[in-house]
Amino acid sequence: MTTANRTVTDHPILTKGDLAKRLQCTQRHVQNLNAQGRIPSPIKLGRCVRWSAVEIDNWAAAGCPIRDLWETMKAEASGQ
Repeated sequence: MTTANRTVTDHPILTKGDLAKRLQCTQRHVQNLNAQGRIPSPIKLGRCVRWSAVEIDNWAAAGCPIRDLWETMKAEASGQ
């Protein structure tokens, strides 16, 4: 699928299972981390919950800060 000269594969999205594998934990732990605000906000597509692989990689490179701090760091980086 191509959108504005980008394909969906340019910015892959992760399911809860994909994210659990990436973080080397269980899907239940991903649910708990999300509920506690300890991982970046998911993308909600109807009833589906997904995460941006790029954002997860950047979040991990920044030391896995809690969601509120991560959102502040992203806003500061984008000049908002």
